[in-house]
Amino acid sequence: MPLRVLFRMIGAIVKLCGRLMGFEGSAAVVDGKQYEVFVAKYLKEQGFRQIRHTGATGDFGVDIVAKKHGIRYAVQCKFYSSSVSGAAVQEAVAGMAYYHCDRAMVVTNSGLTRGAKKLAEVNEVLVLEYVEPGQVSVASVATPESIISIAVCAVLSVWLLPKIRTGEATALWIYVIVVALCYLGPRLVLRLLRCLWQHVYERK
Repeated sequence: MPLRVLFRMIGAIVKLCGRLMGFEGSAAVVDGKQYEVFVAKYLKEQGFRQIRHTGATGDFGVDIVAKKHGIRYAVQCKFYSSSVSGAAVQEAVAGMAYYHCDRAMVVTNSGLTRGAKKLAEVNEVLVLEYVEPGQVSVASVATPESIISIAVCAVLSVWLLPKIRTGEATALWIYVIVVALCYLGPRLVLRLLRCLWQHVYERK
């Protein structure tokens, strides 16, 4: 087998394991359009489903439409170097009705002005401030998948260690592989169950 093919296979396996373990690199965001793509991925990580972009032009103040727990959100994305004014909140509220959504949301890498926050509160607009690539939150790390996977991995690892430990290098490699499978296995099963759930219940 050529080395180039072997390296590609190894790279593909590493990327797959990274996705299953929840580690995915974020591309650099330099403009509003790229920020919309990032926000769509971010919302997916936060449990939103049926995420779609409305289009570059004629979006009526809404960049993304997403659904979570049966609630449809009209999302306005703002990639600013300064504070976001109340105009973004007004656009999100106006676009909410056009896209037949239940609530409006403003997501920005910056913060909102005091007036914009007050306007969002009055109109019950969900505001997510300082959302940008590279940040790590408790919600993104302590997911149900990671918690269950770590618990299963810990239990199985403690149970398997006395059975595999023989002092031989081969046994050590087997142990490492088994531990990795104990961690990745539950994540894979949970993701398959989540996909099934979305297909059956969230397509309504």
